[in-house]
Amino acid sequence: MNIYITVEGPVYITAAPGTGTPGLNATLGAVALKKDAKMPQEGSMTTEQRIQAAIDPKTQAGNPATLDGPPTWTVESGDCTVDPIDDKHAWINAGAALGDSVVVVKADADLGSGVTELADSFLIHVNHAGAADLGASLGTPELKPTP
Repeated sequence: MNIYITVEGPVYITAAPGTGTPGLNATLGAVALKKDAKMPQEGSMTTEQRIQAAIDPKTQAGNPATLDGPPTWTVESGDCTVDPIDDKHAWINAGAALGDSVVVVKADADLGSGVTELADSFLIHVNHAGAADLGASLGTPELKPTP
């Protein structure tokens, strides 16, 4: 039987006189982070640019971790496109439309037959490509007109 208790503040358990110390035999289940607790990575670029996205899987202790197969990269919203490079990198390419794109990368952390999906996201702001060069040039020298 499982009993789930939500408590705010300290909890005190007192044994009746002469009964000794009570034993709860309590255990905790697997600890999991709240779903979607991480903020997305965020970047900006113009409609003429692309940006490289990367993942670096780690264990809870911060050690390098192996994934079960390559990750999947998808554009959830916006006009950007994604070109995977290898199992840890992808190009996020700006589209022609201005605005935000959300790119999600998902991977299987379970190295067995099951699936333990990990996901992270990138929020990409795409801005107008403004002038970066005036394109100044000189023509061929010629004689001045005579007065």
